[in-house]
Amino acid sequence: MTLKHTAENLREDLLAVARIEEPAARERAVRILDGLVPARLTAFVAEVAEEVSRVLPGGRVEMRLSGDELEAVYVDEVALPPPDGDDNSARITVRLGAALKEAVDEAAVAEGLSVNAYVVGALLSATHRQGRARGRRLRGYGRA
Repeated sequence: MTLKHTAENLREDLLAVARIEEPAARERAVRILDGLVPARLTAFVAEVAEEVSRVLPGGRVEMRLSGDELEAVYVDEVALPPPDGDDNSARITVRLGAALKEAVDEAAVAEGLSVNAYVVGALLSATHRQGRARGRRLRGYGRA
């Protein structure tokens, strides 16, 4: 779904309702609406995703914005199986580029986890998903 087209339509509707005739006033209104409308639309869609997520039995809907493309993505939140009883003493060495390492560090902090716990969780999640359908996405639009 493209926010740009929806935002433009909403802006034009608001301007039509306001019936601003004077060119300078209309230009100011357009500049204000150009800043407000996309932000309000994004917030609204995020609230809708949150509402839908509350009633989903085992997952959530995330809204992902790339440029002016907005995508609703279903994220499966199946409980991960506990570790296989190991004493967590197995070690591996992984070489990462600096940018990826930084991204992993930031993601771990955002999740409130140590880097080790974050990576172990990501690996458990990835291996648990093997063989299952990936990336079930919800796409579409609504009409009032």
